[in-house]
Amino acid sequence: MSRPPGAPDSPGAEPIEILGKTFFVPCAERAFADCSESILRRAAAVQGREISRPPALGFLPRAPRKLDATELYEEVARVLDDCEELLRELRRRTDARLGLVEKIARTVQEELQAKTTHLVALENERRALGEEARRHDDRALSDRVAAQGDRLLAAVRGLAWAALLALRKLELATAAMTALMKDLRSRSDPLAELRGRFDRDRRAFALERRIGGLERAAPDLERAAPPLEAVVREAIAPLDSLQDEAKHADGVFHGLLRQVREATERLRAASAASLLPGGEVHPVALPVGLKLDRGAPCVTPAPTDDDEEDVAFDVALAVSDGELVDVAVGRILALTRERVAALDDRLPAAPTGIRPASSSVVARALAHGFVRLPAGAFLMGSNDGGFDERPAHTVTLTRPFDVLGAPVTQELYEALAGENPSRFRGRDLPVENVSWFAAVAFCNRLSMAAGLTPAYEIRGDIVRWAGAEAAGFRLLSEAEWEYACRAGTGPERSGELDRIAWSAANSGGRTQPVATREANAWGLYDMLGNVWEWCADWYGDYQGVAQINPAGPSAGARRVARGGSWATGAGGIGAAIRACAAPGDCCHDRGFRVGRDASGEALECA
Repeated sequence: MSRPPGAPDSPGAEPIEILGKTFFVPCAERAFADCSESILRRAAAVQGREISRPPALGFLPRAPRKLDATELYEEVARVLDDCEELLRELRRRTDARLGLVEKIARTVQEELQAKTTHLVALENERRALGEEARRHDDRALSDRVAAQGDRLLAAVRGLAWAALLALRKLELATAAMTALMKDLRSRSDPLAELRGRFDRDRRAFALERRIGGLERAAPDLERAAPPLEAVVREAIAPLDSLQDEAKHADGVFHGLLRQVREATERLRAASAASLLPGGEVHPVALPVGLKLDRGAPCVTPAPTDDDEEDVAFDVALAVSDGELVDVAVGRILALTRERVAALDDRLPAAPTGIRPASSSVVARALAHGFVRLPAGAFLMGSNDGGFDERPAHTVTLTRPFDVLGAPVTQELYEALAGENPSRFRGRDLPVENVSWFAAVAFCNRLSMAAGLTPAYEIRGDIVRWAGAEAAGFRLLSEAEWEYACRAGTGPERSGELDRIAWSAANSGGRTQPVATREANAWGLYDMLGNVWEWCADWYGDYQGVAQINPAGPSAGARRVARGGSWATGAGGIGAAIRACAAPGDCCHDRGFRVGRDASGEALECA
């Protein structure tokens, strides 16, 4: 008889069904009990210096036999073997459970993708119908189509809530298993050290016997037994509470999996078909803990515990009232991808601190300093450029702001982030291969290192400006970037391209140290070439009207990048030329620089 997909080779695994798939939870209680029993039995033998013997003739009891020193060493070695096997078995099981969490998370992601793909298809049909209604000036149909949009957005909220709650529970399950794994490592190291000391002492004892011709005499036993008893006590002591801790972690893990199953059952049941006529939402579409607000066109989160509050907050940030369904879906899917990626990396929680960095490292990496740019107006875009550069329009920036004189270097990034993702390595090279999310996270780290209020509130991949009182570092808006590149009202290039920028023509196929080409009129290096620079804005079409302190569209799927890179030809490098990428994407020709409001007032980033 064949096993179901994913069934383990070893017996005893517990099946659990999630989203129509059967997963098997690795169990090791029997192996754990066997190891524990063997350890206790051998420890008692060492303690009593005797070992039981099997009955004579199969039924006549026999008195225990005394152990000599050599046998004592052998028994202690077996105790240590059992202790090590116990830890190995727990590590294998814990590692398998972490892998199980990853598989379930991907299944949740796939289910959400399938559900939202269907919703987006319905949204496209709804929009097409809305266009027909407008062309025919059919008010009744337009109102009906608008109501359908509210209902589809409600469905997005319901799906997002169920999926994110399931992933939150999986994150907690990962945290529980990771904590247990950490505890196992903390117990393994002393045991390994003890094993080393014991093996050295055992070899010394064997050598002493060969040298002195020692016999199996009672004095030898008495001399050998006390230190060996101490070895057993030292080996067992760290394991005393391990069984209780492992059982507790098991209980937490199983409980969280049950909650995942409940949340995913709601996710699986929710569908556009469950949205009834009249604007109501069928109860099957509502995740656990949600209630229907009859006065609003969407479901309203009603959290029942901290996890549900966190998820409700994430959903509220990700899906705004009146938002386009496909935009909301894109944001939810991006948030889900990041959560699943975090589970793949077995990171139970995002780091909250920053890596300590010496002030001298930061100071050296910031050697090019910040340049204060004045408020002013300029003509943004180009009527002679690509479709997304048109039309040129007047932009007024009413606040002065500070800009780092060169892109963020690898030295500075690594000093604060604790890693260097760059493909081309070098202390003075611009950091690259960083996502937009990594760039804003770095801004917060730099702010904290400088004692400033971080500029961003970051929850997963939902990033919001922290408020006008937050004077920390941030990415430049797209308008600020072009204003800085043009040095106010200047041309698209401040000089010959070869003198001011590293491009495909002169870079040698890689990044180059920052500030090794001429600065523009405001003393800013590498505004063009070397690496594309992330900006704060979502990518979108220009409106063609004069704007004051523009911050780009309120939502989107891609973020803006500006300036060209070492791999860009001459025709793709200029102050007005735009590029874009998904905020989670990384590329070895894209980096960033940081800025800060000189007045302390924040230029809001949607």
